Amino acid sequence: MLHLQLGTLGMASLFLAGHVSDWLGRRRMAAVAVAVNMASGALFLAWPSVTGLIAGRVISGISIGMLTASATAYLGELHAAARPGAARTRADMVATAANLGGIGLGPLLAGFLGWTLDAFDFFILTFVLVRVSNDFQVSVPEIALTLTASLAMRPVGAVIFGLLADRYGRRLPLMLDIVFYSIIEILSGLAPNYTTFLVLRLLYGIGMGGEWGVGAS
Repeated sequence: MLHLQLGTLGMASLFLAGHVSDWLGRRRMAAVAVAVNMASGALFLAWPSVTGLIAGRVISGISIGMLTASATAYLGELHAAARPGAARTRADMVATAANLGGIGLGPLLAGFLGWTLDAFDFFILTFVLVRVSNDFQVSVPEIALTLTASLAMRPVGAVIFGLLADRYGRRLPLMLDIVFYSIIEILSGLAPNYTTFLVLRLLYGIGMGGEWGVGAS
C-alpha cells in the first residue's frame, strides 16, 4: 500500500514539475530536484525510524518526479535545437534509458561499485607482495598472511554489519561500512611497521565482509 501511495505521489510530482519547469526553467528545476533528493538522503540518516523512512521516501519520490519531468523535457528541447526538423526518436530513447537506468540500475550499480572497490584493494596487494615485504623487511609469506587475515575476518564483518542492517536498514550501515574500510585502506598505506599493517588488514577484513553482505542484500 505504501509503495502504491508513493508511486501516486511520484506521478503527481511528475506532472506538476513539468508545468512548473515550463516557466521556471529546466535547469533550475533539475537543480531543485537534486537538492530535494539530497535532503531526502539526509533525512534517512538523521531519522532512523519507520516514520523517518516514510518521510524520506515521500521526499525522494517527489524529487524523482521533478527530475524525470524536467530532464526529459530538456533533452527533447536540446535535441530539437541541435537537429531542427529531425524526429524525436533519439531523444526519447536517451530519456527512457536514463530514467530506467537511474531508477532501476542505480542501486544495482552502487552495490556493484562497492564490491569492485572493496575487492580492488584486497587483490591489489597480491601484485605487490614482494615490494611490501621489502618495505617492512619481512618475508613474502608473512605479507601473504595478511591476506588470509582479511579473509578470516570477513564473517565477523558480515555478522556485525548484517545485524546493523537488519536493525537500521541497509543504507546507513552500508555507507558507514564503506567509510570504515576506506579509512582502513588509507591507513594501511601509511602503516609504519608490519604489526600495524597486519592489524589494519584484520580490520579491513571486517569492512570487506560487511560490504559484501549488506551490498548484496
